[in-house]
Amino acid sequence: MFRYLVQAWYLRCFFAFGIFFEAGTAMAQTSVAAPHTAIPFKQDKQSNDTMAYQSIAALFLASCAAYGIVLGLKRYRDKIGGGGIKSSRRLRTVEAIRLGKTSMLYVVEYNGEELLIAESTHGLQLLNSSPVKPQDESVASDV
Repeated sequence: MFRYLVQAWYLRCFFAFGIFFEAGTAMAQTSVAAPHTAIPFKQDKQSNDTMAYQSIAALFLASCAAYGIVLGLKRYRDKIGGGGIKSSRRLRTVEAIRLGKTSMLYVVEYNGEELLIAESTHGLQLLNSSPVKPQDESVASDV
């Protein structure tokens, strides 16, 4: 669901920028077609070629910013969106740490238990299992 919302938001931004870009192109074409008289002592500092390159650079920067926002939302969606709402899932990844190129260490919460799981090229291995510690009300309210 979250992935669909992010993709829909990204497409809306992309099409809105496309409409803006098309309107700017149409305005530039009408201004080029109309003859104008030169203003004395004024020099044109930008040609149409540099405007095109600047437009392409702006589009690239905007798409990079949108991509960064999407990645940030994917990475921190549990912290941002899951504030006071309980998740209906029984499985939740609490923490994940990469130990090397091919190994990871996970802390997973499942049915009231915290599981410490190691992943490597040889497969998965359960290292430890303990009941979930209840959070204090004072700690939860401070966050």
